[in-house]
Amino acid sequence: MFWLRDEIQKGVISVKYIPTDFMAADILTKPLSKVKVVEAYKQLGLQS
Repeated sequence: MFWLRDEIQKGVISVKYIPTDFMAADILTKPLSKVKVVEAYKQLGLQS
């Protein structure tokens, strides 16, 4: 993981906090309510 730290320090990669409400990948990793699924579809550009 040292390469990752080096890339962050060089500014090649930036790390930003994203609240779980805005994580589109949640649809692939967590059980979600229908409302959350619809929101994730929109974030991913999908249609239900």
